[in-house]
Amino acid sequence: MPPTDGDYTQKEIAKIFKISSRTFQRWIKQYQEQGSTEPGRRGHHVPVYEGEDLQCLDRLIDRNPDATLEEFRARTGKSCSLMAVQRAVVRLGYSLKNAVGQRTKSS
Repeated sequence: MPPTDGDYTQKEIAKIFKISSRTFQRWIKQYQEQGSTEPGRRGHHVPVYEGEDLQCLDRLIDRNPDATLEEFRARTGKSCSLMAVQRAVVRLGYSLKNAVGQRTKSS
């Protein structure tokens, strides 16, 4: 006889949803503590280029579209990875360098 409402164990519920029992337990704990099971913000770092720094990078790219990521990093005085610079460049709407070696910004 199948269980009625409220008669499932945590392990059975986890199996129904094809997740581990531990995941289900973490969701319950999160709901009890936060009132929500929404996923948290991903990533561990605040973007290196924000606000005025991002605007400065935008102006640099506009004036020097053929510069490399290393050059942008050096010119902005940031101590970060090249991926951090690349993510900022993409956030600004620029594409990768074209055949001429320049960056273009999509409208």
